Amino acid sequence: QQPKSAVTDDDIPKDLILPKTLITVVGLKGSGSTFLSTTLSKVLSTDSESRLQHISLPQGCDSNLNATTVNALVPELASSSYPGRFYLNITSHIQWHLTRGVDVKVVLVLRDKTITKKEKLRNQHCRASQEVANVEDVTGMKIMREAYQKYGGEENKVMIVSYEGLMQYKESYLFEIYNSLGI
Repeated sequence: QQPKSAVTDDDIPKDLILPKTLITVVGLKGSGSTFLSTTLSKVLSTDSESRLQHISLPQGCDSNLNATTVNALVPELASSSYPGRFYLNITSHIQWHLTRGVDVKVVLVLRDKTITKKEKLRNQHCRASQEVANVEDVTGMKIMREAYQKYGGEENKVMIVSYEGLMQYKESYLFEIYNSLGI
């Protein structure tokens, strides 16, 4: 079975209304990105102009473990519009939204790689072997590194969050993240 192809601009309705602000939380499986996304969703639940997305690299599960790359994750599209397993090209995701007037910010959640790998293998995520887990993690980190190099720093569109830092510094670190995101 062939993997579903990536979403293209032709798949996106012309009358689509995009959010004013988009925060996309990204991390490898087991990085703590789900925890941070859940925490941010509680703060953003009353903000009607903002959207929050969470994506793991790779996202989803497909029986043959093939992962396609998607250039933008559009909040208003149904999840069925995307392949069963995919990577998000964070750099093109940011570019896609910026060209459409969306204030997009990406939060990269990092965690000790030995822990993320143990989590993935312990949960047998998508029946991933050690070899598959290694390849997925290298690919995911490459995508995150490229996005940070292009849009981190002065561009201020990509920030890095340490899961261990969140656990150690708790509220003070979390409020610093909120402040950086403008929430």
